[in-house]
Amino acid sequence: EQLMEGVEVCPSADPTAPPRGDDAVQRYLIQAAREVRRFTWSPYSHFGVGAALREAGPPYRVFRGTNCENAAYPCGICAERGAIMQGIAVGVYRFDRCAIVTEAEKPTAPCGQCRQMLSEFGLDLFMSSVAKNDVQADYVLRDILPHCFTREDLIRP
Repeated sequence: EQLMEGVEVCPSADPTAPPRGDDAVQRYLIQAAREVRRFTWSPYSHFGVGAALREAGPPYRVFRGTNCENAAYPCGICAERGAIMQGIAVGVYRFDRCAIVTEAEKPTAPCGQCRQMLSEFGLDLFMSSVAKNDVQADYVLRDILPHCFTREDLIRP
């Protein structure tokens, strides 16, 4: 179902079932990340990344992102953060699943900035990272970002 250009609804699955790296939802997200990866702008690193995030509740929309590099390196953005921004642009602030696709030899976890930004929207995020030849690793965000900085750490007057 198409809700708006560029945002689709993920196929239904039992929302109470624990996520698995090979279930239908995760396979759908991996394919979405693979498709968006072809639009990467990575002329400097030649390390293209595609990411897909699923909204953590009905209608379970999928948001895609790809990395975009810049000659002024700090101006670039990672695929995961691009997908987050697409969700935020339509008012989505909770995500429960993520897929990341690269052409690396082995699965690559999100960089530190992406882990921190993803943590803002749910530490129970289930993630699959897929490298070339479909080598896959599955993570839960809280396991790869222990002791993260959260809004509870902010000093408030």
